[in-house]
Formats: sequence, C-alpha cells, structure tokens
Amino acid sequence: MGQSTSLSLESDDDYLENEKIEQQQKRRSSNEQLLAIPVESTSSTITSTLPVNTEGRNTQKNEAPSGDAVNKHEETVPIRPDDDHKEEEKTQPAIIEIDTSQYAVNYAHLQVAIKECTDCIPTTEQHSASKLVAIFEKLEVSSSDCSLWQIGSKQSAKSGLQSVVTYTEQNAGCSPEAKTKLRVITKLIMDTESDKQSDYKHIFLLIASHGTVCNVMKEVAIAQAYGMMTNNLREYIESQSLQQQVLRVLRDYRVLLSEQLFHRFKFCNNTHYIAGWNNTIAAQIGVPVITDPNICYPSSTAYPNWKTNLDKMFLKTMYTTENILKHIAMQIDEKKIGYQKIVSFLEQHCPKHVEKSRFLHAVIDIDTGAVSEEYMFWLLHKLDIFVLKDEQWKEIEKCWEYDV
Repeated sequence: MGQSTSLSLESDDDYLENEKIEQQQKRRSSNEQLLAIPVESTSSTITSTLPVNTEGRNTQKNEAPSGDAVNKHEETVPIRPDDDHKEEEKTQPAIIEIDTSQYAVNYAHLQVAIKECTDCIPTTEQHSASKLVAIFEKLEVSSSDCSLWQIGSKQSAKSGLQSVVTYTEQNAGCSPEAKTKLRVITKLIMDTESDKQSDYKHIFLLIASHGTVCNVMKEVAIAQAYGMMTNNLREYIESQSLQQQVLRVLRDYRVLLSEQLFHRFKFCNNTHYIAGWNNTIAAQIGVPVITDPNICYPSSTAYPNWKTNLDKMFLKTMYTTENILKHIAMQIDEKKIGYQKIVSFLEQHCPKHVEKSRFLHAVIDIDTGAVSEEYMFWLLHKLDIFVLKDEQWKEIEKCWEYDV
C-alpha cells in the first residue's frame, strides 16, 4: 500500500507540473512562433532545440560537453518555466558586452538614399490623377462622411478634389514628387476592384478638403494620403531591407522634429514660414526640400541670428540617441518596421560562437516580443544608424546663440 500511495502522489505531481508547463507554453507560443524557435516539452523542462545524434536523442543530456563542443562554443541553455531559472539566466555572462554610453548617432546615415514606393510602382499617363474625379463620382458618400472633413456636401468634395488634381496635372509649379505620389494613389485605387474602391473614400475626402488651401498645403495633403496608402502596403514593405525601413521612418521623424524646433522659437505659425525654415537646413539634416512659390523665411528681433549653426543645434538637441530609440520602438509597435525583418536580421548577425536560439532569447523578451534597449543600440549600430565612439569621434559642441 505504501508503495502504491507513493506512485499515486508522484502521478499527481507530474500532472500539476504538466499543467504549469502548459500555461507557460500558451503565454510564450505567439512569440515563439515569431522567433521561429522550435520547442520540445517534457514533464519538467522546455528545452531549446539542441544538436541531435543519429538516433535523434539530445546529445547534451547528462553528458559533459566534448572537447570539440567546447572549442566551437556550442552552448545550449534549457528554458524552464520556473522563476528560479530566470535568476540563473541573469547571472550568466552576457553574450555581447554592450556599453550604451559608447554609442552615438552616425550622421552619415542622413545622406543615404532611400528607396521610395514610387520606385516600386511605376506610373504612366494612364494613371493621370484626373481619373480620380470620375471614380469619386461613383462612390456613395454620405453627408456625415463629408462633415468629418468639414466639407459641406459631396459636390463640394468633388470641387475640392478637382482643384487638387488640376494643380498636380496642369500647374508647372507643382513638385514632381507630389505629381508622382498622386498618380501612385490613382494607380492603387484603379487596381482595386470597383466594389472595394469605397474603402478609399476618406482618402478622397482628405485630398478634397485641401482644395481651397494654398498649393503647399495641397502637397502636404497629397503626402499624407500617399503615406496612408503606402505605409501598410505589403509589397512595398517587403521590398525594403530593414535598413531602408529604419532610414525611411527616421527621415520622416526628422521632419517632425525640425518643425518642433521651429515652434520653440515662436516664429509665425504659417506654412510658408515653416517651408523657409525647413529648406534652411534640409540638406544638412537629410530631409526633402519643400516646393513653395510663396516661401517665407522667419525673422525675429528676439532671435535675429537663428540660422547660425541651426543644423548643429538640431542634431545635438533634437536628433539624439534617446529620441531615436523611442521613435524606433514606437514604429515597430505600429508595424512601420517589419518585426520579422528584425528577427531575420538578428539571426543573420548572430555571433558565431552563440547558438541562434539562445541569442534571440537574450535579445528579445519572449513574453512581450520587445527588443531590449541595450541590444537596440547594438542593432542600430549594425544598421549604421549609430556609431561606436573612438579616438576620432568628436561631440558637437554648442556653437549656436539661443537655447529655446
């Protein structure tokens, strides 16, 4: 009887242990799939995929590593679902020694060419933006739809849309970029089945709502509509390398940061003055020049020398490693940067002496999927966004007049 009771208790323990493991596996399952790490489960351990012998058995089980394995640094770490093992992982030597204080922004990336969606989607005269008006006329657009964009009626929206189309197709002052972007929008909508084109009615209304504003704001609206249609375009995203995706979101971020700095000076809050400000430092900070026939440049008795080393002020105070890290994390969450591309990049750049599964577990939080901050420094260095400080590196010293 005593022996029978002992066996029964052991079975109960095994059952509870298996229940615990099953719950742990459910929490990790989605991230395990993203990381593409095969997992084998037993009654007491979840173990990363290990080298197997010809019989399919774990070669590391209850055996000391062979001399060859030690020389090759083949190391495997079991992943157990108990808290004690998490403490063990924390005490293990770091896979890569990372001193985040030694990283700085690599300003060379500001001048790297970025592959645009317009390069992937060729357009011709068949995709003239004038065709948007005819498509819009066939859509069912309610008064409530129009009111969201402060447009009185569908007829008013049609007039606004026609105004923007006429500007891009007939006005010599329109920038080539804006004309091409509106044609890409036209092509994407034309390539959509007619019964699904209504999905884009708010794209039409966004453009139409800028029919009565200045030409600069017309181009801003086109850029916004273009961004909404291409940021989640699967073919375009997949065609970009991870570096290109990061460069693109950082370029757009610099435009935003530049305007934030403009407002700190409390200049006239007018589109034409923002254009003048932007164009003053566009080449130095790697952002597009704004086409504006009515461009104005800020002036102020409080800040008469605001142009002095403005680019260096921007890079030193706005475009910092801290701000870049926060923005990249946000863009990953918003899927503007492909998560699977990050995982693939990490696999490709895994240190030679470390097993890929162990490296990914060190870099990525298996429960949240987030890349740890220290490894984000390392990743951006690999992408040439950051640089490691050396003897030749020099920090930007204050050489501007105003602290705003």
